[in-house]
Amino acid sequence: MHSYYDDNAYLSGDLCQKPCLTSLRQIELLSKQSTNRFLFKMPKINGNEIKPGNVLDHDGGLWAAIKVDHVKPGKGGAFAQVELKNLRTGTKLNERFRSADKVEKVRLEQKDQQFLYENDGMLVFMDTETFEQIELPSDLLGDRRPFLQDGMQIVVEFYDDEALNAS
Repeated sequence: MHSYYDDNAYLSGDLCQKPCLTSLRQIELLSKQSTNRFLFKMPKINGNEIKPGNVLDHDGGLWAAIKVDHVKPGKGGAFAQVELKNLRTGTKLNERFRSADKVEKVRLEQKDQQFLYENDGMLVFMDTETFEQIELPSDLLGDRRPFLQDGMQIVVEFYDDEALNAS
């Protein structure tokens, strides 16, 4: 009979018949897997909780809420009129969300990057923690591109290793 803390039995797979060890083993296997976004559900928020600056997963795309107006008509339920901008294509969309509607709020990973140089319309940045270099298209900065100088620190927002925004 093995105790709960018998590492040799635990690692060899010779587990006792106690159900908690089996579930501990399953938890360990899950934690060793890569932290893929499909393992974790994104938080869902109500339509009336959308605020400007929120990034939403809506209709198969990533959208940033630009402008939000809460409307309460005389007849019918209240809703939020939201102006959305697609983070990949730049297209805009006006959408109406009732308070009962649920949308997925996306969290973008923010990384500090140092601008190194420009090469054929691509901007080369270096991650200040890992020293990895990445190339991003210059149109990612838009009209802020002329203000970018060598060595300048910026914050790049990533979603699944895809750069979506820089500031």
